[in-house]
Amino acid sequence: MLAESQLGVPYVYGGASPAGFDCSGLVLWITEQLGLTGWEHGSQWQFYDSPAPRVKGAPEPGDFVFFDYVPSNPQQPEHVGVCIGPGQMIDAPRTGLSVQVDTFAFTPGVYYGATRPAALLPNPQPEVEMFIFEDPSSQGQYFVSGAGVIHLNLQDYKTMLATPSVTNFGATLSAQLVAELVAKA
Repeated sequence: MLAESQLGVPYVYGGASPAGFDCSGLVLWITEQLGLTGWEHGSQWQFYDSPAPRVKGAPEPGDFVFFDYVPSNPQQPEHVGVCIGPGQMIDAPRTGLSVQVDTFAFTPGVYYGATRPAALLPNPQPEVEMFIFEDPSSQGQYFVSGAGVIHLNLQDYKTMLATPSVTNFGATLSAQLVAELVAKA
């Protein structure tokens, strides 16, 4: 986790780099490392105006958690950390301390809420290679997917040939590949 990599970095008011962070500077640096652009320094902007969706329910690791420790402060929330588990966060707390693991509670009037920046990240689904083939020497039919190779009976083979997402590569597989796949079945 990016926040963990910055444990021990000194608190610097207005800081937003590994040379020193304040709380919202740590969050700003993390969003930059994730490739999220247009973020601003300041916990108030990060809570109210960032594109990260608000969390409904308990925050999850990686969520940004926000707090209002000084109700008289007109800039609310005035503190932010990165959730790393139930009741735990990494934050840059204040002058004289370094980026550290802290605890937090859902105290009414103090816990402000959370946002989920991970929802803004692309989540490409891995392409699964899947095909069927017939072994020319045995005339057996096989199904290949990320899970392995399965020997098919003739009815399953016909059913799978009718499936649009499965392609029959029987004529284009090398004899060596066919032998390797049949050996795995």
